[in-house]
Order: sequence, then C-alpha cells, then structure tokens
Amino acid sequence: MASSVLNVAVLDDYQGFSESFFATLDPASFKVTIFRDTLRPYNHPDTTDTERDALVDRLAPFQILFRPVAGLHGHSPPGESLWRARPRPPRPQRRPHHVHPLRRPPRRLGENLTQAVADERVAAAGLPVDSPYFPGEKTVRVVTKEELFREADIVSVHLVLSDRTRGVVAAEDLARMKPTAFLVNTSRGPLVKERDLLDTLKEGTIAGAAIDVFDMEPLPEDSEWRTVRWGTGGTSRVVLTPHMGYMAKETMTTWYEQQVENIKRWVAGEELNTRLV
Repeated sequence: MASSVLNVAVLDDYQGFSESFFATLDPASFKVTIFRDTLRPYNHPDTTDTERDALVDRLAPFQILFRPVAGLHGHSPPGESLWRARPRPPRPQRRPHHVHPLRRPPRRLGENLTQAVADERVAAAGLPVDSPYFPGEKTVRVVTKEELFREADIVSVHLVLSDRTRGVVAAEDLARMKPTAFLVNTSRGPLVKERDLLDTLKEGTIAGAAIDVFDMEPLPEDSEWRTVRWGTGGTSRVVLTPHMGYMAKETMTTWYEQQVENIKRWVAGEELNTRLV
C-alpha cells in the first residue's frame, strides 16, 4: 500500500486552514485535494439527481475522505468561514432592549422520558428533585410537546438528527409559542422545518430566534436568512451564527494534527490514536 499514491480529500475547508497540516504527508505517497466549496448534501430533499451524480463523481477518486468536524464525519463548516466567505446580511436596526425573565422552573420534553427518570437524573447530578424556588414544582418537570411550546419562554432544541427527528418542530408547534418566546437551535438545522420557521419569523408571531444550524451550510448568498432585514417591519429578531460552537484555532489544530497522524498510522498498519465508534 505504501508504494501506491493514495488520494485524500479534505472537504469543506473554506479557509484553507488544513493546508499546512496535510502538506506534511509525503507527496510521493499521498495526493491531497482540499475542497473549499460545498455541494448540496446527497440526501437533502431539494438535491436533484444531477447534483447527486456530481457529488458521487467528485468523491469517487478518493480512498480517504476527511471532514473538519469530529474526525472523518460531520456536518458543519469551520466557524466564522460562513460570514467571511460570503457578504454579511444588512445589520438590523436596534430595538429597545427588553428582559424576558424565566418565570418557571425548567421543563424537558422527551418521547421516552418519564418524570421518574428525570428525577433520577436530577438527583444523580447532585441537584434537588423538588424545586427550592417554586413550591410544589420539580426542578425538572417532564411535559408534553404541546405544553412545552405553549408555556416556554425559550425553546432550545437538542436532538440527534435522524429520520425520526427530522422536522420534529413544525408550523403547528411554532404557532403555539407565546409572542414573547424565543426558539434556539444549535443542534441540526433539519430538526426544525426551515420553511415553517422562516414564515413564522417573517410574520413576527414570536419574539425571535437564535439559529446556528441550517438545512444548507454554508448559507447560499440569496438565502432568506441573509436577505431579510430581521427585527424590522414587524419581523422577529434573529441572531445567526455559522455552526461555530466548536470552532477555535486550538481545537481545529488538534483535529487536523490527529487526522494526519492517523492517516500515517493507518498506512503503516499501526493502531490509530483516535477511532470513530
């Protein structure tokens, strides 16, 4: 294997940050190609057959595929690159600042979560099962999906994306939210039906949203997320960040160094330093 030239693809490295790390691979043994753009995901509902063919054709020559998130797989681009690679949307006019106090103890929604299990987890974390601030309430109270959206001041989405959870937040859920409520999604874009959320925010029926993940990443230049003047004309306030929660120079440096080292170890038949399980 060592005598053959292996094709290595680095995907979604919009800023070319990986170049210096992969340059340490022997060019006589490795041919490294760094893609600084993104094709629409193969399983995206709007991806055409032509785009799928283009994605397969692009990746077919490579024996090793690397994405700069969590090792050899992932979904998001390196942080900050979305805004640096694309023009920033117009800055919305400032509105008077309003404080929205959390008036109730935290609630948690889960299809398989019972109050008994929630109490056990709270106790295991060293917290009181019964709220010390709200007599008769639990520190964490399990609720139905309908109650969560109807009563919460802030709904924050934290789920693994799967066929089961895709589109778990839709128009009917958003319609239940209070006009003073906020939605936060830092998990995966397709968990929330994007069209439904955009329509809700454009109509201004909730106070706002903080979104770090999108159906298509990085956002196209003509995306409504970029072009709507959020917080004006009756629209909700919106904060957008480019899936950058994990992004730090030190973190990315460690990831790239580990992956280059693992490629060298793999070719040599040695045990890998890190594995995806």
